[in-house]
Amino acid sequence: MKRVIALLLCLLMALAAAACEKDGAPETTAPQELVFSAGYGRVCVTPSLGVSLKGYDKSDERLATNILDDLYVSCVVIQDEQGNRAALISADSVWTDEKVAKEAMVKLENQLGIAQSNVFLTATHSHSTPAPGSDIAAAALEAATMAVADLKPATMFGGTTVTENLNFVRHYIMNDGSVVGDNYGTAAGKKYVKHESDADGEMRLIRLVREGGKDIVMMNWQSHPHRTGGMTETNISADIVGACRMAIEKGIDCDFIYLQGASGNLNPISRISKENVAVDHWSHGNALAQAAISAMDGLTPLRSGLIRATSKTYTGKVRKDDAKIQAAAADFIGVYEAGGSTQEAMKAAGGLVHSIYSARNVFKRLSLKDEESLPIYALAIGDVGLIGAPYEMFDTNAQYIRKESPFAMTFTVTYCNGKNGYIPSALGFQNGCYEMDQCNFVAGTGEALALEYVNMLKELKTQ
Repeated sequence: MKRVIALLLCLLMALAAAACEKDGAPETTAPQELVFSAGYGRVCVTPSLGVSLKGYDKSDERLATNILDDLYVSCVVIQDEQGNRAALISADSVWTDEKVAKEAMVKLENQLGIAQSNVFLTATHSHSTPAPGSDIAAAALEAATMAVADLKPATMFGGTTVTENLNFVRHYIMNDGSVVGDNYGTAAGKKYVKHESDADGEMRLIRLVREGGKDIVMMNWQSHPHRTGGMTETNISADIVGACRMAIEKGIDCDFIYLQGASGNLNPISRISKENVAVDHWSHGNALAQAAISAMDGLTPLRSGLIRATSKTYTGKVRKDDAKIQAAAADFIGVYEAGGSTQEAMKAAGGLVHSIYSARNVFKRLSLKDEESLPIYALAIGDVGLIGAPYEMFDTNAQYIRKESPFAMTFTVTYCNGKNGYIPSALGFQNGCYEMDQCNFVAGTGEALALEYVNMLKELKTQ
């Protein structure tokens, strides 16, 4: 009898070992508290040639002449044991529009029973894509419908890895103490000394190991993906993210979704310093994928749990520009619209305005009320907390959120459910530059919002 029992135990151990050999998946069983399911869907949204590509001014002159790689809307749906669902959707688009996001959220609630507060629609922020429209909302519904049909029992694993030489802070301290932004080049006669701050190179990963289906890998990383972008380039492309997606799905046979992190002050290339320069978006995306693949063995179990969500309306004070800035903006616009370069327009503006976007925003802000509101979001799934920011956040504010978050794993998701432009850090305001010029809120708003997100996560943790 003992021999029979021993043989049965050996058989069970062998079956368990075989189950853990699934394509490099973590071998540790996560301490799941509740039944948990995950599904995946993806829809191609590559437009026809001739479409206007956004991401830079004069986009009506960037008409697509070639498809470098396809664009997609990807969706992960997660369902807890009570049937609550959350949808994480990533569109290969330069931004998400509030109207488009709302359209998608209503569709998912009405047709799939996913509460609007549980929908995160974000953009990968490629500068080689058209502006988002109703096609993105329709694709979000289709991808989410596919994901619901694909729901399978899942176990969560998560972890982080630090990337090297893949992103950098695009503000530079020069030898005369001034600050220069990568977006508008080097000032004549000045030399680069150092970056304004160190870039957040941390990559956050979650792997959903599913029964009877492909694993799903979710990545949260930060950098403006415009390796194939440029004022005159006309290739349709998902850029770094598209290259990363192809490489990681080929490397570990998984389904992949990229949730853009805080990248308001980050770039993947440098025009001033030679550091951090990648050859092209293919090599950069492949490097991201390899960093993720290398980190897979180090992922640790994460508890699942009930899905909880909260959203608020944040009201911030609008900054108003004085007469000197208004005059500089008018001079900038005059030179630029007459065919002058950005550098020539900056010179005409006395260096007080740094881009055509900034110049136009000076006059746009005059029509705004003293206070403006924007929606902010937070979502919790067991040990995982996510914040949804509908603007371009600076990485220092995101680092604060993760440091103060009560969750084992925190994703800072930006361009989420509507794009409201840059909201820089206090340091960004102190040093000036392109992003601060565009921001409609006063200095300190980025830090106030970061604190709001931390409080929202703490609120969800106690539920």
